[in-house]
Amino acid sequence: MKKRDLFIAVVVIVFGLLYQFFESGNIKILEGCKINNSILLEKNYPNVFKLKSITLKNINRFNISNIAGSINIKKNDIDETFIEINSTVYSKNKKTAEKIRGKILSSIKKKGSLVTVSTTDNSRFSYSRVRIAIIIKTPQAESIRIKNRYGNISIGIPSGETSIDEKYGDINIEDTVKNLNIKSKYSKVKVKRIQKKGDFNSKYSYFDISGSGSIKFKAAYSELFLNNLITEDGIILICSTSKLSLNKINASELILKNSNGKIYLDGIKVNTSKIISENCRINIDNMDCNDSVIKNSYGRVRINELHGDSVNILIKNLDMNLLLGEQLETVNISAKYCDIDLLLKKKISPFFDINSTYGEIFNKTSLSFLTTKEIHKIRLSGGGRTPKIIIFAKYSDIKLKNN
Repeated sequence: MKKRDLFIAVVVIVFGLLYQFFESGNIKILEGCKINNSILLEKNYPNVFKLKSITLKNINRFNISNIAGSINIKKNDIDETFIEINSTVYSKNKKTAEKIRGKILSSIKKKGSLVTVSTTDNSRFSYSRVRIAIIIKTPQAESIRIKNRYGNISIGIPSGETSIDEKYGDINIEDTVKNLNIKSKYSKVKVKRIQKKGDFNSKYSYFDISGSGSIKFKAAYSELFLNNLITEDGIILICSTSKLSLNKINASELILKNSNGKIYLDGIKVNTSKIISENCRINIDNMDCNDSVIKNSYGRVRINELHGDSVNILIKNLDMNLLLGEQLETVNISAKYCDIDLLLKKKISPFFDINSTYGEIFNKTSLSFLTTKEIHKIRLSGGGRTPKIIIFAKYSDIKLKNN
């Protein structure tokens, strides 16, 4: 076998294994805190040092930067803000630990209602030996700005304008009453309640979001679970190689783009929706949308209970299973190189106008149709009255079945 042929064979085998792994659903997002703990050197030998602590009054704005560790913001029942910075150096040798601790610089600066808390290093040291914990107890937080690495962030109080930049750590947010901005990498993010605008940028991360605010989510190699979200604004998801799960969503608009991933929608009620994908598996259960567009190629589409005035479906090189809902007006389907199963409920009697080129139409329902055939072309029309189903198909087989 020539070297070129051997190289091609190896590439094909590797691609096949990766594709099978993806199809099996074994997409595992790395969790930052687990990565962090596993790389700590001599983690059984912690040396704890108290760096700074202070009590301040009339503070409601926070600017926090931590080079390697955790940030924990808690509710304080009294009208004052307490800040503490501790470091843990992992080393069997205490002198080595003290030497590393001497390289850690920390500062707390107050200017009006703003406090700036930061940790830096005056000379390079191994972050795999150090974790710095910043603990803040405060009665209120009008604004929070955080940059953190190699550790977790926890905000346990209702926060105002909040901006977070996190790598290799998890984020847990209780409640945001104003806008929330998160940029994450290798993180697990949970937002229990968002009330205003959420702007998220994710790589290799997992997001779990609930609330009543608008959502803008840009991601690659990530996973999003959007649950129990009611908003008068829109939801915009621009992703690649990601898994998107939306459950019990009520919004004015849904724009969703994804490639090489998975899309799961359940209990969706929106005025308009646009789902544009490529090489994705799409599962839709009980979607109510006045005007919707669904486009996909090189994947699988399963739609169960679709409702709305106007539905436009554009598919290519895939299998589609569609169960029509009872509250539908018009469905337009354009298909190429597809196998389509249309399932009809007993309560509905749709009117069909199907034009197929280089394909077959199989009617296994009780409806009667007028069928005309030409060379390589079939047209089937008739049936009931509503909804109106218009299909233009090429190189595709269409099966009409009773559910």
